[in-house]
Amino acid sequence: MSVRAPPIYLRPVCAGAWSVLGAALALLGGACTKVPAPPPDCAAIDAGPAAPKYPDDAYWPTPLRPAAHVVHAADVMGDLSLRGTDAFYRGAGGAIVRLPLGGGAPEVVAPACGDEHGRLAVDDRTVCCTEAVRGPAETRDRIVCLPRGGGARRVLREGLPSITSFALDAAQVYVGLVGIPGVARIRRSDGQLLTEPAQIPAQVAHICLDGEMVYWNSSGGIFGAPTRPSASGERWQGPISRGPIVVDADSVYWSDGQDEDAAPRDDVIWKRDKARGSFVALASGQYSVHYLGVTEKYVYWRTFSQALRRAPKRGGPTETLGRNMDIRFLAGSGRQIYWEELQGGRHTLFRLADDGEPRDGG
Repeated sequence: MSVRAPPIYLRPVCAGAWSVLGAALALLGGACTKVPAPPPDCAAIDAGPAAPKYPDDAYWPTPLRPAAHVVHAADVMGDLSLRGTDAFYRGAGGAIVRLPLGGGAPEVVAPACGDEHGRLAVDDRTVCCTEAVRGPAETRDRIVCLPRGGGARRVLREGLPSITSFALDAAQVYVGLVGIPGVARIRRSDGQLLTEPAQIPAQVAHICLDGEMVYWNSSGGIFGAPTRPSASGERWQGPISRGPIVVDADSVYWSDGQDEDAAPRDDVIWKRDKARGSFVALASGQYSVHYLGVTEKYVYWRTFSQALRRAPKRGGPTETLGRNMDIRFLAGSGRQIYWEELQGGRHTLFRLADDGEPRDGG
């Protein structure tokens, strides 16, 4: 991704413009009107690339790409997610596809579920998705579930406001809903809707689960709470957060940035130790983090300027592994980081080991 150079201002044009401004002000305010001086850099001529504010925000004449392994490529690969040793995505015609990460042919595990703007969540037995239902006055969302391998569709809950985020475990579905503070929980057994206390700020941007805790973020910060009253863990709140959240056995990781379509800004990659409750900044000054993934050793992320970066989970220097990479998905599994990238109109899933080295070139 390149940064355009600032406009070229030639001295005669600039001086003339300020002369016209001075004349206009004189007519409006009389002879005593003080005409402001031109800005000091008005006559500057700079046709080169703009000076980057961030290390990865610049025009890169030589691309940088990690020497990654191609796992799979397809014309359609939406709502990609990892679960155990498999990847799941929405393929051609909306079918839900399982892709073995260790090798093997992709397999359709469920027919079309949801719509192209819907969200997808998968567990060991079930595929759940969101669908928009357009009515005469408004559009409402619903959650539909069906068995992996095929079977009858079941509408778990309908008439919901727009769903902003979506996750599930064996007992509940967790959703962020426009206009409802905090995470709403829907029992999978009967579809009953439960909501968080109203003092928890809306609107939920991302949701992440680790078995006993559910984590989510909004403009009010990042939050953690037990998934059920009997589960261990205490409620907690962290710094402001609108970026993605990931979790491993020991810690929770997130960026304090904004949603993907928001304006670029300085982001911090945060870590919270689950046992000690301490907050650590692993990297700062990042250019709008959009995707986040964690492996055994590193936290990986993609910036607004399409750089792939990483930092050690225990702290250390930040590395830039790639530039000008149109990454649409990022997730870790064991010692491997996976990402989806759009190349020549096709979606390609890549894999890189933690000890993989970056290389210059195309």
